[in-house]
Parts: sequence; C-alpha cells; structure tokens
Amino acid sequence: MHPMSRLKQIANVFFVIWGVASLSGVEVLPDRAKIEPLALVAEGRGVPAAEEKVVGTSEGSSAGLPVFFRLRFGDGDFPQKVEALGGRTKRVHPQVYTGEIPGDAIRYVSNWPEVAYIEAAKRVYPLLDLSRPAVFADDVQSGAGLPAPYTGAGTYVGIVDSGLSDSHLDFFYNGDPSQPRVSYWYRGQSYSGVDTEWHGTHIAGIAAGNGFRSGGLFTGMAPGARLLVAKTTFTTVDIVQRVSDLLSFAGATPAAINLSLALNVGPHDGTSGFESGIGFLATDGVAPDRRQIIAVAAGNERTDGEHFQTVLPPFGSVNIPLTLEDGGLESLVDLWADGADRYTVTATLGTESASAATGGSASSSTGRVEIF
Repeated sequence: MHPMSRLKQIANVFFVIWGVASLSGVEVLPDRAKIEPLALVAEGRGVPAAEEKVVGTSEGSSAGLPVFFRLRFGDGDFPQKVEALGGRTKRVHPQVYTGEIPGDAIRYVSNWPEVAYIEAAKRVYPLLDLSRPAVFADDVQSGAGLPAPYTGAGTYVGIVDSGLSDSHLDFFYNGDPSQPRVSYWYRGQSYSGVDTEWHGTHIAGIAAGNGFRSGGLFTGMAPGARLLVAKTTFTTVDIVQRVSDLLSFAGATPAAINLSLALNVGPHDGTSGFESGIGFLATDGVAPDRRQIIAVAAGNERTDGEHFQTVLPPFGSVNIPLTLEDGGLESLVDLWADGADRYTVTATLGTESASAATGGSASSSTGRVEIF
C-alpha cells in the first residue's frame, strides 16, 4: 500500500473513532462563529418567525436539516465524514457543498478545520409578473429587424418550480400527446413531477408554451425550445441541486434555466451558499464553454421596504428605526455584517429591550424581544 494511501486510511479511521466517542457522551461545543443562527432551529433554539423561513428536521427529511457547507479549502473526504455522522452531501464547487445533516451533528462539523460556515436551507416562494409584449418577444419570434426569426429551436428551457402539467397541449409538438417537448423530468424520490400548484406550469407557459391550445394567441418566449423540468421542494439547497441536474443533462446544448422564486432571508450580496452556488453554476458549472444562463426573479418587491443597509463606524453606533407589519404576532429581523467584525446588537420594542454581543443571545424580561 502506498504510504499516503495508508496515512489517508488511518486518518479516516481516526475520524470515525473520534466521531463515535463524541456521540457517546463526550460533550462537543459548537463553534457558533461558523454556524448561521437560523441553522440552530433544529436544536429548538429558534422562534416561530424564524422556523417559518428555515427548513427543519420536523418536516420529515430522513437525513435531517438541509444545509450549505462552505469550506475554507477543498477536502475530498468531506462527503464521507458527513455520512459518518448520518448526513449526506453533494458537491456544487470544491468549496461549496449542499446536503442534509442531523441537527445535533452540526456541532461536530462546525469544529472541523476545513469548514468555514454552515447555512440552513431557506424557504422560498413563487413570484411571477412578467409580460411577453413588454420585452418585444413578438418581434424576436417573427424576426422583425433581425437576420431570422428566433423561437428557441435547438435549445433547452429549464424550469425549477412546482412541476409541470403532463397533459397541457402547449408542451407537446403540434398538440400531439405522442410528441412531448419535455426532454428531461426530475420528479424526486417521494413525489410526482406533475404540477399540483400550477405555478410551474404557469411560468413554463410564459417561457416556452407554443400556444397550441389557444390557437397561437397565448405563446411563450421560446415556443420552439425543448423543456427540462425539475419539481423542487422550494428550499435553497434543493433548488441549487436541481439547477445542477438540469445543466448536467443539457451538456453542451444552449439552455436557459428559470427561477421565478423569491427569498428575503440572507445577506443578498452574493456571498450566501444559495447565491454563490447559483453563481458558480451560471459562470463555470461543468462545462465553462457552453451557452447557458440562469434567470432569477428580481424587482418584484422593490417597493415593499423589506431591506435596508447602513454603515457602522469603528467604535461607533447606529440607530435604525423599523416599522413592523401591522397585526403580526411576530417579526423577524435578519441582520448581516462582515464576519471579522465584533459588535453589540440592542433591540428595543416599546419599553422592552435586549442586548447581545457577537455570537451571543439575549431576551427581555418578558421574552417579547429576543436576539440570537
């Protein structure tokens, strides 16, 4: 046996022994600097307002909490280490993995030197308010002012959403059920790919419906394209995995993957596991030279006043007044800052307040104000 192979085997055995010992009563404290607080809802530390946005272990996942693993450096043994703790992973990038892990195992993973951060999967929800004439799709399809008509023929349109109606005539060539335009279905292990919510069918019609059922009156953006369909569980982890699946199937064929989904939790600066995972798939993926894009909904909530940004001076403070939703029993404020910063957050509601330093938690006397 090669000396390095032998050393690698010994390291793996040592890890398993250490893991078993840790799970057998030796207390291992989590490195909270590496764990997104929302990921701790699996341990019962979250409040209901947070649990509505995070996918937890109570929802029936056999492996536990869906998460993103951000690594400081590549580690080829990382999937096996996670599996030894009862979880599973899928590589998106050498330093970005998606996966599922038992909530209690997060404490062990957070102490591994190669792990930079662990993020919980977030719940997204469908959005769509685009209009075909507003983007001059009619002119593109007719070839007005162009060298030729462009209908999407020879390309794929990928839909990651609630599925697709398997009987709608707009998704067959010439409305013929024996000639489906769907080239690939991802239906999942425990559910059918058939759309029961109709949002996926709605956006698939706008993206690529051929208008057969309406006699050409209601035609999508790319009526000549073939379809790739993935029914998602509407979590950020699953969405990244499904986009990866569709792009892998597409290979070198030009493809456009559509995500008419929204998410208000997270930093929104491109650094989250979801954003960086989609960004990597859009720019590098498995075939950097291919002509493929990922389109994500944006701008639908620009007037809702749900985001703010401020600059905190060194050794200074900033007061930020917030108006909470009327009639809401609970509101969650999600704050993000540079990971190297140290700060104290004070939340005040009426006459109650609580203060907590970086990595800490606190609540007011009645618990109406809670920081974690």
